Amino acid sequence: MMSETIYGLKCDFEQQQGHFMTIFRDAPTPIQSNELAKIQVNMLNANSIEHVLPIEVQEIDFNVTFYYDISSKKMLSHHVRESSLTMAELYDLLYEIGSVIKSSKEYMLNEQQFVLHEDFIFVKNDIKQLYLAYIPLKVMDQKPDLHQEFRELFFRLVGYVKELSGDGVQQLTSYFNGSNFQLEDLLRKLESLRKNASRQPVTSPSVLTPAEPGRKRIDYAKPTVKSTNEQQPNIQSDPAPKSAPKTKNTVKKKEPINQVEEEEVTEEPIERKAPSPIIVGCLALLGVAIIWRLYMSFPSEGIFYICIGSSIAIVAACYYFLMVYPKATKKVKKQKKVEKPKKSKMNKQFKKENKVTPEQEINSRQVDNVDNAPVKPRQPEVNSANYFQNLNHETTLLSQQDSTVALDDSLQGAEALAYLDVDRNGNVETIPINSESFIIGRQKDGVNYVEDSVGISRSHVEIINNGTSFIVKDLGSKNGSKFNEESMVAYKTYPLKDGDQIRIAKITYTFYKG
Repeated sequence: MMSETIYGLKCDFEQQQGHFMTIFRDAPTPIQSNELAKIQVNMLNANSIEHVLPIEVQEIDFNVTFYYDISSKKMLSHHVRESSLTMAELYDLLYEIGSVIKSSKEYMLNEQQFVLHEDFIFVKNDIKQLYLAYIPLKVMDQKPDLHQEFRELFFRLVGYVKELSGDGVQQLTSYFNGSNFQLEDLLRKLESLRKNASRQPVTSPSVLTPAEPGRKRIDYAKPTVKSTNEQQPNIQSDPAPKSAPKTKNTVKKKEPINQVEEEEVTEEPIERKAPSPIIVGCLALLGVAIIWRLYMSFPSEGIFYICIGSSIAIVAACYYFLMVYPKATKKVKKQKKVEKPKKSKMNKQFKKENKVTPEQEINSRQVDNVDNAPVKPRQPEVNSANYFQNLNHETTLLSQQDSTVALDDSLQGAEALAYLDVDRNGNVETIPINSESFIIGRQKDGVNYVEDSVGISRSHVEIINNGTSFIVKDLGSKNGSKFNEESMVAYKTYPLKDGDQIRIAKITYTFYKG
């Protein structure tokens, strides 16, 4: 069994007349009773504080362990992964967290002792029914202050937002990067953003956008095909054709049979005006400056690599808008030579008697040779080489359930991947584990492998590659999971080795490191 760490303390999970999260410190320096904030412990034991996890303090042989009742609750990190946040939900979530911390002062709790991490915040049904964990210790040396912890939580939660809109994220980023942090000021700002988000109308994206590959803008004011075979007016049933208006353009000179005429079929291009290089350059410099300003504020190895990647993405975006974007839709189809047969009087009489429209007309050569059918508008041909080259300049997010598909054959076999084997009625299916976090569940969005058997939760189990080993944990599934035929405790991590079996519902997976 394995346990997580937070602020130098250990965290584990137990299933014993309920579901509990435990926080403790290993020997040789376990938590001692004299480290406890006695007043806070008494307040937590004597009162049921709203939106604060119930806690029980147990002391055995002078070793103190905190037990938090998380029965019927789900980790916030898994909740937002299953159902992504909207901007309004992000503001609501941050506001609820701040409100819980503020109201806790009535019970003489210290705002610095709350754990602001999505793995230690739990929800019951939705984000408005959240519960925070409170650690009643006098001192926690490794714990960041409330300002820094709130800021880091905000940046992580932004990654779960489905679509960023408005300037709320920029406002909160500027506020958290400032030095004048006050919880009351933050709540006022969040309350204002919540009101604005509730008044903002929901707008649907346009049906056709120039950036969408494989789609064509249709201009109904202009025809998309230029042809010399102009459509004739429909033949009326009135036997007196003299009443029909005459047009000069309908009379054509007779042409000999098999005369070859070049007919150019073009696709109406979508006009795109290239953005100004000066504007693009200034925006790129501003973006790079903001990114590295973030690194100066939070110098760490992880932020450093993120800043490098973001800078490369900005340079790639500049190249796309200056070089690729203006040329993306200049597509002209090749000229095609078609033979124009001579129209005989017999053909004209036949069409008149049977009321044949120009669209229904078929000449004798078309019957003999299908390849010379009348020219019709065709869909743009896909050039696979150019298509995948253009993908380098797009920021398309692949859905997680498709991440098990190899995109490049050259990457296969470069490194042995861990995998799962599952026997389905005698047919063994191999499932590669090709991501650091590999989730199995019945929900199509938010999981890496969809298992739609009876009894499977939306997000059932998660296999984590921590770089040196693999671990597995149940994600609070309704029907539970088994590890080597032993019931798994929800959120408790179990180390994986070759041949270990994970059973969810009636499906058994066998793990191999590859």
